[in-house]
Order: sequence, then structure tokens, then C-alpha cells
Amino acid sequence: MEEALVGFKNHFMLQSPGLKKNTWWLTFGSIIQKFITFIYFAILARAIGVEALGQYSFVLSFTSIFVVFIDLGINNFLIREVAREIKNTARYLGNIIIFKLLAGFVIYFVMIAAIFLLGKPVEIRWMVYLAGIMIVINNINGTFYSAIRGYQNLKYESIGIVLGQLTVFLVGLMVIFLKLPTVYLFVPLILSEIIIFFYLTVVADRKYQLKPEFIIDVSLIKNILKKSFHFFGASFFGSVFGYIDIILLSLLSGDQAVGYYSAAQKIPNALRIFPAAFAASIYPTVCYYFSKQQKEDIIKIAEKAINYILIIVAPIVVSVFVLAQPIIQIVYGVKFTAGSAPLRIIVFGMFFSFLDYIFITLLNACSKEKINARHRAIAMIAIILFNLVLIPLYQYQGAAIASTASFFILALLGFIYTRKVINFGLKSIFFNFLKILIVSSAMGSMVYVLQNHINFIFLVMMGVLIYAVGILILGIISKEDLSYFRNLLKR
Repeated sequence: MEEALVGFKNHFMLQSPGLKKNTWWLTFGSIIQKFITFIYFAILARAIGVEALGQYSFVLSFTSIFVVFIDLGINNFLIREVAREIKNTARYLGNIIIFKLLAGFVIYFVMIAAIFLLGKPVEIRWMVYLAGIMIVINNINGTFYSAIRGYQNLKYESIGIVLGQLTVFLVGLMVIFLKLPTVYLFVPLILSEIIIFFYLTVVADRKYQLKPEFIIDVSLIKNILKKSFHFFGASFFGSVFGYIDIILLSLLSGDQAVGYYSAAQKIPNALRIFPAAFAASIYPTVCYYFSKQQKEDIIKIAEKAINYILIIVAPIVVSVFVLAQPIIQIVYGVKFTAGSAPLRIIVFGMFFSFLDYIFITLLNACSKEKINARHRAIAMIAIILFNLVLIPLYQYQGAAIASTASFFILALLGFIYTRKVINFGLKSIFFNFLKILIVSSAMGSMVYVLQNHINFIFLVMMGVLIYAVGILILGIISKEDLSYFRNLLKR
């Protein structure tokens, strides 16, 4: 879901005179958040075991699906309206909060009814009750974030993101230390959202003199809903695409399968900070060149961006594939060893998702947001169908295949349409990719042979060294490339 919306959100960042500062604030916040989340999830997995982790992951995915039906694309609409006309912000904010509280109340009971219909046991139902409270508060917080983002300052959003995750981490550790039942792990999530809520209200008031006007304007709410519908589609497709695999896996295969799968899934998810940061760095420049119709410059960035992403992702894919079992055991413990099988499959999906980041960014920068929304709709249908067929046959490995196949479809569609919009060359990319494969294979072979003979950390360092030397010897990356992107980031 986040990926589907990143381009739209960044569009409004471009209006800010502090563009570079905003971009890096958001990137920094996201990196810290992902790092804390990954560490917390690893500790959590070790503490509660495979089945409990499966239940926890299912509830988070199940309730997250409903978030989009509370928001209805409103947050993205609010960013745009605040960026255009600040004076109406308090009025918008008050009416949106009122609407979301009412919508949240309705959706909360729909969610409860749904979990009853699915026949889940009482302990999972209690998790859903608590998670439902969390997503309602989270949606209100999202509204504040959007209003503040409309003021074109991402510093406070980044601080809020990190503050929330630190709260989950610290309070969650207390729950784990006290060995409380799994249901109590949702208390840190609720507490985190409450703390973020008070933080955002203080920021809005003291930094922007922004206080919501709680005067119900039915015509205004109708107008908001009408104009936000366009954004709802992208949110819906992204949300289903992001969470449906775990939901279907839980329904068709059980908690243990979800535990192995979600553990494997977290590792590639944590690594997505690399393409996200890279995409954030090139997006403003591509937008600038597009506004000036400097097509040759866009082509140059596109070619180099694809090459750079291939340089980053190829060794990661090879290394994780070869070292899947020790990685799983180091991160989660021996109880999760079976998670190495889906990890070996999911990591190829990561290859395609990294490329998809670049294609999304390039298309959004060239004002082709609707194309990306359409691609997510296709991918959403694909992942549902793939999961329905493959999970009954191969359980969590089937879900991994479905995820990878869906990311392949996204990347393929992105490639086709990006090349239509930006007619970048293929020859240099193709030959560079062959060189990257050679170096990555050499590194992977070395790692495979030595993995049982030397220390894991030393093995990784050797792999990085071999790869770095290889790409320099084969001329995959040059001083000119480094200088080019260094100058690009200074823009």
C-alpha cells in the first residue's frame, strides 16, 4: 500500500523549497523505523514461537485490510488541499476526523462480524478487538500526518514515525519479558498510536497553530468523499496486494504456516529501504526534468537507475538464496528453520520488487500515476488467484511462489510502460546485467563452498569484498557513474 501511494505523496513534496531536506527526513525516518521493526519482530518471534507469531501476523494483516475502508483515500486528498489552500485546513481536519470516527465505528463492527464468520478461535478474536482500536486511532493520526505534510515539512512526521516504533519496541519488550499472553502484544500498538496522537496534536497546535474545527459540514464531507475516491482505488489495490497472502495462508493452511512465511517475508521487507531511499533521491530530479521536457536527461537517469538497482539487488538475492538457512536461524532461532524454504523463493520476488520501485518512481515523476494504480489492480487479482491455487498445494511455499509471481507481473508491466513513456536503451543495461550475474554467481559460489568452514560475519565481509572488486574490474560501475549520482543528489 505504501508503495502504491509514495509517488502521489512525493508530488506534493516537490512544492517545498526544502525539498532535499524533506526527502532525507522521510528517508531517515523510514530507515530507522524499518530497523527497529525488524529487530523487534526477530525478538518477538524467538519469544512467542511459530504458531503465536502466525496468529499475530494474521491479525495485523486482517485488520490492515480494513484501514482503507476508514480512510477512503481521504488522507491523500487532504495533502493536496492543504498544499493548495492552507486557510481551510482546520475546517477540513475537523470534519474528516468526525467522519473517520463514525466510519471507524462502523468498520470496527464489520471487522468483528467478519472474524466471527471466519470461525477463528476466541484468542484471535480478542486480538482483533484490540487491533481494531489501534487502526481507528492510526487512521486519525494519518489525517494529522497528511495535514502537516500539506505544510511541506516532513521533519515532524519522521519524528512521529520513529517515536511510535520505539514505543512499540520498548513496551513490547516488557510484555515479552513478563511472558504475557500473545493478545497483550497489541497493547503496545494501541499505546504507540495514543502517544503519536498527542504528539501530533501538540505539533499541529504549537508549530502551525492548527486546531481542528469540529463543526459538522455535511456538504463538505460529501465533497471530500467525492474527490478522494480517485485515491481510494490505489489504496485499496495496494492494501489487498500487501496483506492478502497472509490472510489466505492463515485460512487455507493454519497459524504455523503463517509463522514460517511471515518470518521469511520480514527479511526482504527490511531490505526494501535500499530501493526506497534510492527512489526518493531520484524522484525530484526526474520531476524537474519532466516539467522542462528534458527527455534525454530523463533517459539517462532511467538507464543509470536501473543499472544501480541491479547492482544492489543481484548480490542480495544470491547471498540470501545461498545463506537462507543460517540467516533464518541467526535472526529467529532454529525453531524457524523451515522458514528458509519460502525465503529462498521470496528473495526472487524482492528482485522484481526492487525494479518495481524504480518503474513506479519514473512513471509517477512523469505524471503517469493512473498506470501504476492499474498495475496494482492487475497484481492484486493475480496474487489472489495464485494464492488460492498454490497454497492448498504447497502451503507457505505456495504463498511465496504466488508473491514472487505477482511481483514479476508488476515489474514486467512497469518495465513495458516505463519504456513506452521513457524510451531508455536496453543494450547497455542488458550487458551490464550479464556482468553483474557473473560477479554475483562467483560471489555466491564462494559463499556456498565456505559457509560451513568460516565465521558467518567474516563470510559476508568476504562476499562483499569479492563483489566490490568484481564490479570494478568488469567496469560495471565507473567513477563517472559515482560522480553523476553524487551531483544528482546535490540538486
